[in-house]
Amino acid sequence: MKYRIESKVSGLVFGVWEAASKEEALDEYARDAGYDDYADLREQIPDHEDDPEYDRSYYYETYSNRLLVTEVDDEEDARKDEEDIDEEE
Repeated sequence: MKYRIESKVSGLVFGVWEAASKEEALDEYARDAGYDDYADLREQIPDHEDDPEYDRSYYYETYSNRLLVTEVDDEEDARKDEEDIDEEE
């Protein structure tokens, strides 16, 4: 299966990954960004020790809710690639 990962906030498409599940697609997304997996990416979010109101677990939940992971087929993936090329021109 293929999964497209994009930002719910900006609509930016990060890419399409082949994976067996959404969770595996997120792991591949994180590995491409230089992390061990998606859990490692989330763990690398810096602490704000100087801000007593900062809630790291809230940030995790907020960040996770900002990503949209959608299963796509090859035809849909190809159409999205064509749209991206058209936007760049």
